[in-house]
Amino acid sequence: MCIRDRFFNVYGPGQAPDHDYAAPPAPSAPVEVAAMAKAAGAWRCTGTAMGPTGEMKMNATLRSKLSLDKWWLQTTFTENGGGKYKFESFTTFDGASKKWHRVMVDNMGGHEVATSDGSKDGKAQWDASARNMMGTSVGRHYEDITNPKEFKMWGEYSLDKGKTWMKAYEATCKR
Repeated sequence: MCIRDRFFNVYGPGQAPDHDYAAPPAPSAPVEVAAMAKAAGAWRCTGTAMGPTGEMKMNATLRSKLSLDKWWLQTTFTENGGGKYKFESFTTFDGASKKWHRVMVDNMGGHEVATSDGSKDGKAQWDASARNMMGTSVGRHYEDITNPKEFKMWGEYSLDKGKTWMKAYEATCKR
């Protein structure tokens, strides 16, 4: 029985309850996301990434902006080199759990979901689960944003549920 039918079974057509229900307050976007967005904009990233033939140089552009009514920080990563790797990620903060959440999809059919306790002294760790062309994996991503003019990021993945880890990328990004 749907909610409409339950309402009419209790009150009958044309009748209503004898008390008013206050509409819940409209949710507001997390202020933590707005604070993170202060570092939004365009960044040039250089470093290394693992490719099909091993480690290769990486040259990429990373752009971020507030999105979806300021609930999410949307990040677009585009490799400018030979691989043309791309991803889109959406990051938000959950006030109830006090955790950051990130969803990422890429142009090779991969996707990832990650959580973080947030930045401590300008450094953050993200713990992830992913599915991509290598199969199912877990990952760890690290961010160092102690310098306002540049930030560093690096990551690693495990195909055996965390028993062994392999470096996936390392980059420095500057405005």
